[in-house]
Amino acid sequence: MRFIHTGDWHLGRVFHQMQLIEDQAYILDQFVALVSEEKPDVVLISGDVYDRAVPPTDAVNLLNDVLSRLVLGCGTQVIMVTGNHDSPDRLNFGSDILAKGGLHVCGQCCAQPYCATVADEYGPVQFYAVPFTDPARGRELFGDEDIRSQQSLMAEACRRIISDNGGNGRSVVLAHTYVAGASSSESERPLSMGGVDEVDPTVFSGFSYVALGHLHCPQAAAPNAFYAGSILKYSFGEGKQVKSVNLIEMDSSGKCKAEAVKLSARRDVRVIEGELEVILANPACYGCADDYLQIILHDKQAILDPMGKLREVFPNVLDVQRPVFLSAISPASGGFRPGKDGRSALDYFDAFYKEITSQQMSDQEKEAFSGVLEKMEACDREVAGQ
Repeated sequence: MRFIHTGDWHLGRVFHQMQLIEDQAYILDQFVALVSEEKPDVVLISGDVYDRAVPPTDAVNLLNDVLSRLVLGCGTQVIMVTGNHDSPDRLNFGSDILAKGGLHVCGQCCAQPYCATVADEYGPVQFYAVPFTDPARGRELFGDEDIRSQQSLMAEACRRIISDNGGNGRSVVLAHTYVAGASSSESERPLSMGGVDEVDPTVFSGFSYVALGHLHCPQAAAPNAFYAGSILKYSFGEGKQVKSVNLIEMDSSGKCKAEAVKLSARRDVRVIEGELEVILANPACYGCADDYLQIILHDKQAILDPMGKLREVFPNVLDVQRPVFLSAISPASGGFRPGKDGRSALDYFDAFYKEITSQQMSDQEKEAFSGVLEKMEACDREVAGQ
């Protein structure tokens, strides 16, 4: 059995006011060409297909084009799950009909594990899909009041999968989650605003291969669990990452060999540093002028319209930083985002509550606050992008 694992396409992404749809079409043309050449049995897409719950029309059209070329043109079956950026209901539309043609879309988490079976010369391989959902929805689906985190939710989902297949045979799991110990990037939206969002990798023990989505850096999260990463660099912090997809070969026993296949973007995402006059006088020393750039200027004096001057030479400068001035700004007036220092929104509210009332929050109050945050996050996924 041969399959290709990808995910985190984020179609419709806007990066520093730059529409990336043409860049995404460029990289997905390479992906379709790879599938056509390698002829895998299955393509796995592990969530965050779109960048927002209500995607723009050009993103919908691009997905339609790519999936048509994969399923109808290449004759490859595709299995796809929703991520935390996607709308489960929208992505799930027509899934029963599409599955008959080889496009398996699991948009909604279900009490009964979603399974697509694909056979090779050695017999069947079971592909189980676990789309992203929040713990509140998981409690309702599974009828288990102990589900309060992504860990308990994923553990129950995997328990039901093992119960379904008896723990025997070759099995692959698609999941969109954050595995503890894996490396995150700044362009990823937190999975949980109020509760714990990490999943212990031991919940995936016993599966042949786990195709993970959510983290944008390609990496192994466990001996049998891998993030393929995003298809493009979606933040300047990802500048040194090598974007790729995983080509997997599975033998008759379920043992898998993974190979990362590099994808080449239309434009790179890079950070360059220096003084303005030096950079403008020697642009060839700073690589391709057409790349998406963040430029960090070390000039100490005031500069009139640095962005305008830089764009005369580097047309795709997206961000200019002046550290000498940022250091003079107090942290309270800087860009604060919960989670930057490793603490959740609940941690911050707990500290605020103690400061105001001189008392610790009770467990019941924490649970109530977390419930409100879960509802806010669900609404955010429905109406907004990153």
